[in-house]
Amino acid sequence: MGRFSNSNYAFIYNLSFILIGGFMTKDQLIYLGSPYTHSDKIVMNNRYDSVLAITADLLNRGFHVISPIVHCHPLSVKYNMKGDFAFWKKYNFALLSKCDILLIVPLNDWVKSVGLKAEIEFAQDNNIPVEVYNLVH
Repeated sequence: MGRFSNSNYAFIYNLSFILIGGFMTKDQLIYLGSPYTHSDKIVMNNRYDSVLAITADLLNRGFHVISPIVHCHPLSVKYNMKGDFAFWKKYNFALLSKCDILLIVPLNDWVKSVGLKAEIEFAQDNNIPVEVYNLVH
């Protein structure tokens, strides 16, 4: 598995780029990880929309998927909750710990995402496989 460097966000990756269904089964619980926090709220909303569409696609194809972005973005917006990873870390790790796989959505700047970096490291430390969603499928 690839690791993020602690000194910077350079990603040394040998994660496999997969088409959904190649390495996953429909009885696994998939945690959909993606970058989210950004200084521009429009970028955050666009990231939410992208992950929402991917979550719907996976669910429509029979996969069991959970996305903290899909679940929590509307709460964060409506109730003016913090949108940074520090606020959501324990919650996200609790969800991820119950999942069989971390599936990364490689949106723009995903290798710079503090939250996604931490989720990848958590998954690796807990022997949860990490894969990258192929956006072109």
